[in-house]
Amino acid sequence: MNIEEIKKQKLLELQQKQQVDNIKKSVSFQILTKKARERLNFLRITKPQLVEQIELSIMQAYSQGEIREKIGDEQVKLILTQITNNKKKPRTTRK
Repeated sequence: MNIEEIKKQKLLELQQKQQVDNIKKSVSFQILTKKARERLNFLRITKPQLVEQIELSIMQAYSQGEIREKIGDEQVKLILTQITNNKKKPRTTRK
């Protein structure tokens, strides 16, 4: 690969990421309440990967037709709790 090909590939990747971000924003306005969006935006500052997981979970549920009304702050908290509980690993104690 020469430099021009690498530049084109990087530009294409950036454009694809922007498209995905635009779709996420559009869908989030359709299915999240204002408070739910605010919670995710504040959380994004400290835990961007966690917010990414939450958004992915919501997008999957939306695309499968499981979401019939807007998701509120309480539902986002519930999703957050479920995801963080799944991540916790059992701790071993040593004597």
